[in-house]
Amino acid sequence: MVYQTLKQDDYAKAISLPWWSVQLIAWGLFCILSFLSLTLWYGNPRWMHVVHIALQAVSGAVMTWPLSRALPFINRGGVFTRVFLHLLVIGAFAFLWNIFRMATFDYMITARDIWQDLGGWYFTALLIFGLWSALYYMMQAYSAIALEREQAERERLRRVEAESLSREAQMKMLRYQLNPHFLFNTLNSISALVKTKRSDQARNMISQLSEFMRYTLERDKRVTISLEEELSMIRLYLDLERVRYGDRLRTDFEIDPQSLRAAVPSMILQPLFENALKYVIAGTLKGGEIKLTIGCQDKQLLIDVEDTGHPDKRNSPDFLSDIQQGVGLQNIRDRLKAHYQDAAIMSLGPSDMGGLKVSLTLPYRSHSDDG
Repeated sequence: MVYQTLKQDDYAKAISLPWWSVQLIAWGLFCILSFLSLTLWYGNPRWMHVVHIALQAVSGAVMTWPLSRALPFINRGGVFTRVFLHLLVIGAFAFLWNIFRMATFDYMITARDIWQDLGGWYFTALLIFGLWSALYYMMQAYSAIALEREQAERERLRRVEAESLSREAQMKMLRYQLNPHFLFNTLNSISALVKTKRSDQARNMISQLSEFMRYTLERDKRVTISLEEELSMIRLYLDLERVRYGDRLRTDFEIDPQSLRAAVPSMILQPLFENALKYVIAGTLKGGEIKLTIGCQDKQLLIDVEDTGHPDKRNSPDFLSDIQQGVGLQNIRDRLKAHYQDAAIMSLGPSDMGGLKVSLTLPYRSHSDDG
């Protein structure tokens, strides 16, 4: 049986709270049936009959308490052993209760010898205690199942929490992989500006870097942020890079206002722009344009980052392969997998602008819902 797998103290806790309510209902029903089927049926009821019925119910409830303690100990061994012990114990308790109720009835009410009806009285007592024992096991099984469900729910919540914490730690670890790479490139640019005595640009770039790092550190404790915050971070990043690239870096943002409240992994867009800067802007004298398009459709957030491409590499068969194997895009794949499992898609393909188009399809989740 299910309840046999539980510890005795857990089982006792599970059954104790509702059990006395069931006792009250069961013995209250006994009082009503006894009064209707016996007292009213056989004669004119007196108040002593009502008192005796109530006394039977109270004494029965009291006697079933030690019986409830005895039943778990005899519910062991083989089937025949358990059946025999149950009949013996239930029969003994029923006999003691029956003697008590017959003696009190004889003392309080009857003027005749009722002991000649001992068999009939005892059969009724045995039937009542047998039904009570069946009710007891039903309650025990119900309480055990309820307890197991509660334990399973607690275990499920612990598992979900552990998975969430693990996923959060993984997301943060993957995000931290971006910072050294980004800082390395930025510091190299600052160093180059200093060497060429462009101190004003170097100071401006340091100021932009400081603001960007402060912005990212303020959001360090959150795995997801709103798209509006992510775009603010991207604009800071692009302002920083414009100190380096000047007019060679051109951008175009087309953002659906309804998407601004969407929750996205923090710094999920930065590697896409860094990728375009590396392969397009940095590689040509004329620079190029990076276009960001974001919209919502069918409870999904659609993000496209595309560029004008590098004129010397557009037809190179190894170009797309080199980009796909880059650290930035692989980082995005890993983070999307950690956060959305298989519900997010990243795809690469040619852009109408002449370069590369990276598309992200994410489940739309409101930032207030995603936390």
